Amino acid sequence: MGQGQVAQRLENASKTKVLVLQNLNLKRFPEEKRLGALTGLKALDCSNNEIEVVPPTALAILSPSLKTLNLSHNAMKEVRVGTVDMPALEQCDLSNNSIVALPQWPRPWPALRSLQLSGNALRSLGDSVLGSFPALRVLDLSHNALSTLPSTLFSLPQLQELNLSHNRIIVFGPTGSAYGGPRKVALPCLQILRLSHNQLRDIAPAVFTETPLNVLELEGNPLTLTELKQRPEYDVWAERQKDSINKQLQGGLVVRLNS
Repeated sequence: MGQGQVAQRLENASKTKVLVLQNLNLKRFPEEKRLGALTGLKALDCSNNEIEVVPPTALAILSPSLKTLNLSHNAMKEVRVGTVDMPALEQCDLSNNSIVALPQWPRPWPALRSLQLSGNALRSLGDSVLGSFPALRVLDLSHNALSTLPSTLFSLPQLQELNLSHNRIIVFGPTGSAYGGPRKVALPCLQILRLSHNQLRDIAPAVFTETPLNVLELEGNPLTLTELKQRPEYDVWAERQKDSINKQLQGGLVVRLNS
């Protein structure tokens, strides 16, 4: 795509309030002077390009009104957008980049409901990062290299769906929780938990007793259904379910429970 076509899309966006720049082989985020002409933009899609850096100053121009941001399938190794106030943003897709870590997220994003970070190279999340998203309902961290999880993950008040499949997690729970330590798990809305294909050997008891969980995926882990059934908290959880399907898969476990 030539610059003329990019310019045309920018012009269209001034009317539609939706800017789509996907599949243009872009190596750079749109320039600030070009974005400055857009007011009230609701959605920005820059997916499937070769963008390595998103300048916070450029994104800040769109921040007051932007509700959807798609930067998936690019070449970003670090994320700097967390320094920008995004008061209206509800959906952010950073999946399928090359992001290694999220050390911090200085600015809260109070309206964010969905955060997609799957298919990166994440090895760690800063302790305070997820605390910046109090309204988060869907979090996808699948297909990364996470072995530990920040404590803030276990205190997201509106989180409904969490996908951590295809990582390196050994214990799911706040530090020490699965082995007699603190058991605080404040996920009052969690309904779907995907933990398949990790190195999982234990789950914090509070996950079963203090959440409304009704879908659990654990296949491809050392933890077996037999081991899980020996735990009293599992019995409590299973008793709450009226319709359940338990299925053994290749030495692992998948449990799907319908409310």
